[in-house]
Amino acid sequence: MKTNMTHHARFDRANRLNYIVDTIGIGEVVCTYHQKCYDGRDAFLKLTTTGVVMVVSEENKIITAYIATVSEAIGLHRKATGRHDMPAGLYKRICKNEKLYIENGKMKIRD
Repeated sequence: MKTNMTHHARFDRANRLNYIVDTIGIGEVVCTYHQKCYDGRDAFLKLTTTGVVMVVSEENKIITAYIATVSEAIGLHRKATGRHDMPAGLYKRICKNEKLYIENGKMKIRD
């Protein structure tokens, strides 16, 4: 898996990624939203069935991942699908994650 990750993911976000994999899991991709990075390169935000957002480069390398808040997930899902409704099971999972792993709008683990 390390070969499919950027330097940032391997070295700067390793603790966060390990925490996510060990506690929540990655899940399957529900929707993908294309976005430009600050440096002009393409990135893809992928919301998964576990409520995790994976940020992936145009080379399909993982840049980072984080546990989405409810508002982040709703916004991402809406931008990616054009729909205002999110699958109920996904919404419940994200609400659960937010109670367990999010504090003051940020993941409880920071690195």
